[in-house]
Amino acid sequence: AKDPTHFTMFSAVVLSAAAVATVTQVEKHAIQEADYRVIKAATWSYKDPGLDFSTGFSPKYNTSYFLSIVSNPAPYFHVYYPELADGTCGGYQKPSQRARNEHCLFATNGSPFVMGKNSTDKTCIGAAVSDGRVGANDPTSYPAFGLTSKAEFVLGALTPTDVHNMGFEQLLTGFGWLVKDGTVVGNSGKEIAPRTAIGVDQAGRLLLFEADGIERSDIGLTLQQTAEWLQSLGFYHALNLDGGGSSTVWYNNTVVNHPTSTDTGAWVERPVTTVPCVVGTDHY
Repeated sequence: AKDPTHFTMFSAVVLSAAAVATVTQVEKHAIQEADYRVIKAATWSYKDPGLDFSTGFSPKYNTSYFLSIVSNPAPYFHVYYPELADGTCGGYQKPSQRARNEHCLFATNGSPFVMGKNSTDKTCIGAAVSDGRVGANDPTSYPAFGLTSKAEFVLGALTPTDVHNMGFEQLLTGFGWLVKDGTVVGNSGKEIAPRTAIGVDQAGRLLLFEADGIERSDIGLTLQQTAEWLQSLGFYHALNLDGGGSSTVWYNNTVVNHPTSTDTGAWVERPVTTVPCVVGTDHY
């Protein structure tokens, strides 16, 4: 049996150009290399996800946080995206709507996406896989978070060939590394905003995190603060997901955080694309 704390590093040169999108526009960037980590998903003998949810207020950062630790993630972790008629990712969905439909115990918003499109337009950035179905697979330098059919988590930059050949059951694209190999990935950005993140600990448990804030009022976290906080919580690898007005947390059949789609203090949930979800036994 494999050591559950085992991880592998891969690096390969990629020469193709990549289309990378922000939430407002599409730009072109070259992928310099594929660089990802693999860690075996944790398991336990009980037939449930082993979800441990916690929330609280941090005086240090002056914000509320929400954390989900999943001890048996492989059978219960899913990624959902809004589907067009051809099965590809397009349009938008509120995290709460999809979470309710899929009987998610816990869910958040996910990938960055292209805003301002029609409900029939493609909106996903990078790659998205749901229950083995590839809904998007565009080259990008943004890192991804996925679960393979071998019950292995994969985090990092992937090529479209990787996405097709590595046996992904679930996959979504993130914004960037926050913690890699247990080390904070430095970030000089000063923007303060709500943050959403996904990652794993050394035992292969799935960790999902959100910190509230109000972007226009400079309430929330910088990326550096987010990374340092995640490291202190035990994240061994962590990726930044879409944050700001997209940050949303679903738990126990309701939205439990304070989403701020308008980037003001008003409670408004933003329609997004991918939704990482931990389902319960009643999902099946």
